[in-house]
Amino acid sequence: MTKDKSENYSADLTKFLEKSEGNRPMVYLDRNGHPTIGIGTLLYKKGLVQEKAVDIVAKESSDPELFKKVMTAIVKTKGDEKELEKLFLMGKEGGNRTLLKLRQQDSQGEVVETDVSKLLPKSAALRVMEVASPQYEDRVKKIEKFLSAPEKEFSFPDRQRIAVFSRIYNATPKDDFWTALKSADLDRIAEFFSAGRGGEGNTGHYKRTIEEMAMFTGKPLVKRGDATGILGADSEGNQMFVGFRSLGKVPAHQDAAEIVAFSIKENSDGTRIQAQIKIDLPKKMRRATDFVDQQTVDYNAVLDSQRKKSQHDSLKMSDDSERGSARNDVSANSPMPADEGESHHISPPKAKLKR
Repeated sequence: MTKDKSENYSADLTKFLEKSEGNRPMVYLDRNGHPTIGIGTLLYKKGLVQEKAVDIVAKESSDPELFKKVMTAIVKTKGDEKELEKLFLMGKEGGNRTLLKLRQQDSQGEVVETDVSKLLPKSAALRVMEVASPQYEDRVKKIEKFLSAPEKEFSFPDRQRIAVFSRIYNATPKDDFWTALKSADLDRIAEFFSAGRGGEGNTGHYKRTIEEMAMFTGKPLVKRGDATGILGADSEGNQMFVGFRSLGKVPAHQDAAEIVAFSIKENSDGTRIQAQIKIDLPKKMRRATDFVDQQTVDYNAVLDSQRKKSQHDSLKMSDDSERGSARNDVSANSPMPADEGESHHISPPKAKLKR
């Protein structure tokens, strides 16, 4: 039986999803270019209207008729961004293209622009998500069933359920990756949360992947140089870091972020070495190949400095000991000094008596 969710589950889930998805009152193009609204509610994808979602949004919209006109225009353009630009005045918010005004001809052939930037109030977006959430909860339950054994059913605690829900809300990884959710290894967990992500400028996928992993594992986000991620341990007990870092300017349609993943192994002499860890990342996702963990470099430098100081102190003690031994040898072969106050008068030799 699936574990009952806590009273705070829905509020915590909504808060986490809003952080990742945002909550926009207008239609926007998601990271894959699909028309979306509210808290990541997909409206149109690859030539198909997401009818259930569209029906819910139409009921909750501040202007249902205007929303229907917007959807008609989206279908007409097949969701193509360049075609949408012909029918809408578009803007940009949080890295996403947004539909701000719909261009239409009036009865006299004049082009009229209608504001479509406030179609779905934030409170309505929450209700839309709540109505849509059962289908995602069903997918979470499907994964739980997959991970269950005949003698014991598997169930996610709230924290992990929120992370898995968020991942599925974005897209459901193939079942090849589901068993990773029973592993304690960060590299395996990363494979589930990164599956199918990246490419075509999807920089937000990197941040979201790591934040979902942090939620799932309960580990805090930490900094290692310019990378943000979480720390754990591999099967051999070595420290492991999995995170992401943002990049500077990159060519168009390329991700401006990359995954940073490495372990820290200890050599027999106590020094530490940074090693790449094997993660089955999507081909579209970038992975750092030149990241140097400065903490490891600094650790080895301090260790080397301490060893050199210890060797220096040891040599100094040895030299002092040898000098002390030499002084003792000289003292042993020297006449004993007289005591203070002792007379040093020498009596003259006695003269021979004459007969």
